[in-house]
Amino acid sequence: MKKLGSYRLAVVGVAALVFTLGLAGLGPKVAQAGPDKEPVPFQQSFSCGIQNIGDPVQHCVSESYTVPAGKQLVVEYVSGVAVSTENMAATLWLGEVTHRLALGNLGQWYQWTNARTVSQPMLGFANAGAVVKIEFSLDKALSGPVIQSAVIECVVSGHLVPAPAH
Repeated sequence: MKKLGSYRLAVVGVAALVFTLGLAGLGPKVAQAGPDKEPVPFQQSFSCGIQNIGDPVQHCVSESYTVPAGKQLVVEYVSGVAVSTENMAATLWLGEVTHRLALGNLGQWYQWTNARTVSQPMLGFANAGAVVKIEFSLDKALSGPVIQSAVIECVVSGHLVPAPAH
């Protein structure tokens, strides 16, 4: 019985210490749940087009999205279609970091004879203030005929999460 009383006293003492430290804010930090801590689904369309410009190497840059303050964008998937000639490239900009998008052969698609598809799982990050955009380029000198127009349309999917603490 004497041991049981000692255990009770020890448990009460530890509980009192934990309670006191918790009130003083010195205890372990526990992440608080709430709307500002939850990932927010992100899905944004990006597109741009090239119209018969005289330069041998042509490119366009889509409209952009700026990651809001206090958030980080986690990109998980990019999908879309690009139409023009054989020699085209697409790049996803996440701030200063670029990711080359793989363009798979789609063949004939509506009036376009050379269509490419983008279907790419990925893991990319853009911190608060970073500008997200798509750049589309092609090389007329390599492709031969004069290009009438070229277009890319992509959807970037992922989540906005709270910015990591530094």
